[in-house]
Amino acid sequence: MRRRHAVLGGGLLLLTLGLPTAAGAAVKVPPGGGLDPTFGTAGTAVTPLSPTLGDRFFAAAVGPGNKTYAAGYVTTAGTDQAMAVARIHPNGSLDKTFDSDGFAVVNVAPDRGGIEAARGVAVQSNGSVVMGGPGENTDSGAHPKDADIYVTRITAEGALDTTFGTSGVVRLNLSPGAVTNPITGSYRTDLAYGVLVLPNDKIFITATRGPGGTEGRLDRDFAFIQLTADGALDPSFGQGGISYVNTTGIVNGSEQNLNESARQSIAQPDGKIVVGSYSEGTDNSAIPRVIRLLPDGQLDTTFDGDGIATAPLFGTAPNETEFYDIALQGSSYIVTGYGRPGLSGTVDMFAARFTSDGTWDRTYGDGGLARIDLAGQDDRGRDLVVFPDGRALLVGSGKLTATNLDAVAVMLTPDGQRDPTFDGDGILLVDLGGPADSFFGSARTADRRSAFLAGYKGTSPTRGDDAAVARVQHAVPGKRR
Repeated sequence: MRRRHAVLGGGLLLLTLGLPTAAGAAVKVPPGGGLDPTFGTAGTAVTPLSPTLGDRFFAAAVGPGNKTYAAGYVTTAGTDQAMAVARIHPNGSLDKTFDSDGFAVVNVAPDRGGIEAARGVAVQSNGSVVMGGPGENTDSGAHPKDADIYVTRITAEGALDTTFGTSGVVRLNLSPGAVTNPITGSYRTDLAYGVLVLPNDKIFITATRGPGGTEGRLDRDFAFIQLTADGALDPSFGQGGISYVNTTGIVNGSEQNLNESARQSIAQPDGKIVVGSYSEGTDNSAIPRVIRLLPDGQLDTTFDGDGIATAPLFGTAPNETEFYDIALQGSSYIVTGYGRPGLSGTVDMFAARFTSDGTWDRTYGDGGLARIDLAGQDDRGRDLVVFPDGRALLVGSGKLTATNLDAVAVMLTPDGQRDPTFDGDGILLVDLGGPADSFFGSARTADRRSAFLAGYKGTSPTRGDDAAVARVQHAVPGKRR
């Protein structure tokens, strides 16, 4: 029977695995990793970013000195959201040397509503914290659903760095956006997701450009953005700092432009950038994409012939297969996300592997797919880390019943099988205390033995969600640390 770890309390949550107890005795965990019930109070440390309103974390990062950050949003008043980033002590409490209360808030579009959020976070070599994501268009007369791309920087002490961009914020308005269905009111606009700091402290943003403009487009295109270390568009990348990529596909028997959704990225030692992403058709199908860019922002045509690789992980199209994150495993790439055969039914968390030339590796998992279905309900992968021994930790959400969603972490062996030494069966299922909980981000610690997970306890809108962070120890199967 699968164990379900219940966590009481709300706010900022840290579950620490395999750390010493207060008395100095080593905590015994399963050989491949597991929760430490002696940490804090019942394994938790709770500090809400907002005592009454909603806050969530979507991304995690580890910076110099092994300082750990989680970013997302906090609701400031009513439905207005602001970007937020917290720094967390190793014992799970907020580090109050960071902006005096442990977290910094930047409201890039005040009094505008519920679009603004930090979807990505990364740390520069001097300890400055960069976060980015979508926020409302603040221009007079802008459509209420129109969003722009925002990037902001916080100093190592937690203050807004006004030397970055314009008074601490970079705003990019790539398109005017457009209503794509007057009946439903659906709207497509610019969106930003991942933030990556490169070895030279330049900043890479995975984003999408909304429709509209002189071309009359109604689809979204990939927009890969590179900024200098101080927030200016990097002229050495793409066209003036931005590289656009459009994909097409067969939908309902004819070829059409697809709606692109960029997610997370990684940088290779040779300077190439690899992105996990997907493209959507008007029939609600989703095609997974691994995109590799040269350091100058051009597609790397040595990768699958055109710089873009895909694979029919869930069988013949149309189906729904979305890549959310990507990580290096040696010279290969592990991707995670969720998908399903066809266009209806529940979705499953998964992992797959692509070789360095863009080939789908059918030796990974079962026939090329490591598929996680907890109980015939919806299970979604959102992020992952790969440890030095090749094991991959996938994080996201999973359901045991149709009415309750828990945060989940899954450990896979280097060849894509579930690792039974991790928490007893390879699956760590955590009830954070709400009916819609999830892990959304992950980051490997500097010693490469642990991973920090960022997410939230999902509750009702009237109570507000609570940001959550977990820590999972990476233990070598067959050994105890």
